[in-house]
Amino acid sequence: MALVALAAVMRGGYVGFIEHPERQVVALRPAEIDWTRLMEWVVQTPPGTHLLADPAHAWRHGASVRATSQRDVFLEEVKDPALAIYSKAVAQHVLDRLHDLGEFGTLTAERATVLADKYDPHYLLTDRSFELPLAHQVGPFRAYRPPASVHTARRRSGRPALAANAVSCLF
Repeated sequence: MALVALAAVMRGGYVGFIEHPERQVVALRPAEIDWTRLMEWVVQTPPGTHLLADPAHAWRHGASVRATSQRDVFLEEVKDPALAIYSKAVAQHVLDRLHDLGEFGTLTAERATVLADKYDPHYLLTDRSFELPLAHQVGPFRAYRPPASVHTARRRSGRPALAANAVSCLF
């Protein structure tokens, strides 16, 4: 048991002092970095705004979209699969989204447009450059709008927009 505790302390020390020395071990609020500044902009969007972001955004950028922007996200790598253990329907939603998204690092503007047509997110949040309409940028982070034709066609058809995260909607 002591060996496990020592290993945990060593791992925490490595992460805190070597891997991510810029991050505080304990903080009362998210760090003032470009990612959280983008989340401050997202907070200003209308309630019900849905976002498509890297599912690993929370550990990659140090703050969860849901926690810092108070908005829903398409898929969160840690929370959504954990919730999937409670319901077969939730598990299927998570699997569908994982399958539809694929590897976020290989996402293209065309693929993002297909996802926008199916799931109706309002913004794509990323640190990569895309040939999509740019809504906002903070440092390397950008918020892109899916093509307006997707939202316009959906409104004209009377088809209701699908909430960006069925997992959150179920709980």
